[in-house]
Amino acid sequence: MLPVGWLLGWAIWKPDSRGPVRQMLTSLEHGTRSALGVAIACAAIGFVIGVATETGMGAKLASAIVSLAGGNLFLGLFFTMVASIVLGTGLPTIPTYVVTAAMAAPALAQMGVPPLVSHMFVFYFGLFADLTPPVALAALAGAGIAQADPSKTAWTACKLAISGFVVPYLFVYERGLLMEGSWPQIALSSITAFVGITLLGAAIMGYLVAPARWWERGVLLAGSLAMIYPWSYGDAVGLACGVAITAVQWPRRNPSVAIPSAEG
Repeated sequence: MLPVGWLLGWAIWKPDSRGPVRQMLTSLEHGTRSALGVAIACAAIGFVIGVATETGMGAKLASAIVSLAGGNLFLGLFFTMVASIVLGTGLPTIPTYVVTAAMAAPALAQMGVPPLVSHMFVFYFGLFADLTPPVALAALAGAGIAQADPSKTAWTACKLAISGFVVPYLFVYERGLLMEGSWPQIALSSITAFVGITLLGAAIMGYLVAPARWWERGVLLAGSLAMIYPWSYGDAVGLACGVAITAVQWPRRNPSVAIPSAEG
């Protein structure tokens, strides 16, 4: 077999092949440059993981969360959420998962949360660090493109994504969202989560099928929380709230009226 170098040299020398070969070399160059960023980030995050392991910081953080929660799962989830957002600040996607899985997920494991659910929970909130102030890298990038105020953009992003802060909690309380259990349970969990998140978004934005009055927003908020929080009659109460507000707003709906922005 001819050496690869000879074949490559022949391809470059041949006039008909110079264009495709040049494109191939350019693609290899771009791929290498892109891989360098990921490699450097992973190498840097290795130091963080090493320090956390050698100093026992990960175990101490998990113990602190469990101690502060005092056996209450909801409080444990809340403290883990805060820790995950802080740990994910300014990190790319892969390092975010590595850090949160090593330092925040063990706290949920100690409270009896399954590994898949705990890792999804911390990873989700680790990524939310990209739109939560004061860093909010994604919001800052968007503000730069739109030439808008960075701080105002970050807070608006949080308001628009407020429903997303609830989704990881549903992973814990509604295992069907992670495809665990029977198909009827998965379907029911998905439908109730969708309706609950829709009602919560409508309560925050002040619009379901028409602009919502203050008391309508309160009913929508109560209905969304009833559907999101796991209790026996929560789904029925939340659905009733949604149907009632839809019936009240339906005569006032006007397709020509624009949906209010996050500023309103």
